[in-house]
Amino acid sequence: MSSSGKWLRTSFIWLVLALAIVLVIVVFFRPPSDTAPVNVSTILDHIRMDISTGQKDTLTVASNTITLARGAQRQQYRLYE
Repeated sequence: MSSSGKWLRTSFIWLVLALAIVLVIVVFFRPPSDTAPVNVSTILDHIRMDISTGQKDTLTVASNTITLARGAQRQQYRLYE
């Protein structure tokens, strides 16, 4: 085998190894989310309770998530699919 083929194979192995290390770092050292996944009826119940008590909530709608941040406590609930 030529030296350029050997160099290419070695470079590919190092690239795969580097990507694996980055993946492990991202998966294990990502900060945990303080958002609890709930269904839509739970989000609506929380909104209904907070309206009746006069508590102000923030409802954020993104492309594939709905996040409810409840009042001063800032508890967050995310709608799961």
